[in-house]
Amino acid sequence: MIDWFVSALRANPELALFLSIGLGFWIGSRKPGKFSLGGVTGSLLAALLVGQLKVEVPGLVKTVLFMLFLWRAPL
Repeated sequence: MIDWFVSALRANPELALFLSIGLGFWIGSRKPGKFSLGGVTGSLLAALLVGQLKVEVPGLVKTVLFMLFLWRAPL
């Protein structure tokens, strides 16, 4: 079962991207006590987890998304 999921993510990196964003916002919305990560940090952590599956994302997409993160982070 997990092999099918990983191969689907590797074949369609856009699925991995949306999974990272969705999972990241879910992680960021959790508040254990008074602590909260937020959507941006949660998305980065989720992307790190998805990246462990060796999903290859095209270089231009990585650059654009990283620049969007830098633009959004100080807000």
